[in-house]
Amino acid sequence: MLQEHLEAAERHVAQGREHIAHQCELIAELERDGHHQAAAKAASMLETYMELQGLHEEDRDRLLNALGEDPPTTAHRAWQERDRLTAEHCRSRVKSCRVAAETASNERAKDHWVRAAENWARLAGRLEKKPGR
Repeated sequence: MLQEHLEAAERHVAQGREHIAHQCELIAELERDGHHQAAAKAASMLETYMELQGLHEEDRDRLLNALGEDPPTTAHRAWQERDRLTAEHCRSRVKSCRVAAETASNERAKDHWVRAAENWARLAGRLEKKPGR
């Protein structure tokens, strides 16, 4: 029974990684095409995906421990590195959004860029606070 749950947890971890990779690509594409508001919303969704991924990985690790196996470390280190790079990207987006807010032509645009900067900063903070960092 535990083995079946472990197999399901491994599938969830793999699917979560695919979702996160796709969402990162989507955000980059939206940013590249100048759709900053949509990119900020996509970053918010990425944040949710990453929270879920953490839960999936915790579930998998709990099942591995119950079966007397050690959680994977190489893959974990690879994801830590990806988190670090993603956090750096988020921090660069915070700076860009703050510059856009400072140069906005009206209050509505300024508010948009301030909110976008806050969203990127929140996502970067969560990435930097992930366990094992």
